[in-house]
Amino acid sequence: MNHPLLDPHDTIAWDMDGTLIDGPNSEFFRAYILAHPEKHHHIVTFRTGPSRRFPDNASALWKDDAIHELLEHGVALDVFKATHGIPEELYSAWASRKTLLSEAEVAAYVMWKGKMAAEIGATVMVDDMPGMVKKGCKAHGVVFIDANLET
Repeated sequence: MNHPLLDPHDTIAWDMDGTLIDGPNSEFFRAYILAHPEKHHHIVTFRTGPSRRFPDNASALWKDDAIHELLEHGVALDVFKATHGIPEELYSAWASRKTLLSEAEVAAYVMWKGKMAAEIGATVMVDDMPGMVKKGCKAHGVVFIDANLET
């Protein structure tokens, strides 16, 4: 399985919601990941806080629920190198932006996925929210692919 925009990249950062799960191209992206185990796949998500799947486990995190959700779609747990969730303080700043506006924290939130992708060595980020991610990718030299566009 090939894709002209993904094939040149050895390390790929993938968004979760709307990209690998419940997106118009989710099935294709999951199949691509399975067809390319030689690539380094990372999940980079805005998910933060406690697990919604395992609420009684105090150490379980929502970002890590992604692996279990993907397993339900036939994607093995060992396909991904790591799951990276946005730091709680950045999410909190974003969530309270209408009442307690801090431009620096809001900007840090919008830049986070691109920054994280660059830090893990990803040269491409696949995400369904260009308005929230594309600017950070550009600033950090990471190619952005809109997960909603036709594959």
